[in-house]
Amino acid sequence: MTSATMTAVAAGPRFEDGFASMGTAWRRWRVARQTRAALSALPDRGLADLGIERSDIDRLAREAATRV
Repeated sequence: MTSATMTAVAAGPRFEDGFASMGTAWRRWRVARQTRAALSALPDRGLADLGIERSDIDRLAREAATRV
């Protein structure tokens, strides 16, 4: 019984780390989705004014997500 309690206590921080990494992954996914949607909504002329080509949108969304 004591060993089960010790195991549960030892597993606690890893369990919390799992939730923290899930939260970070969710925030990154959300930032990438919002960035992709915002850039995709712009007309080609608007993207050109920003120096972005439509083919750059996915890469820019991934880069924005890694900054979270």
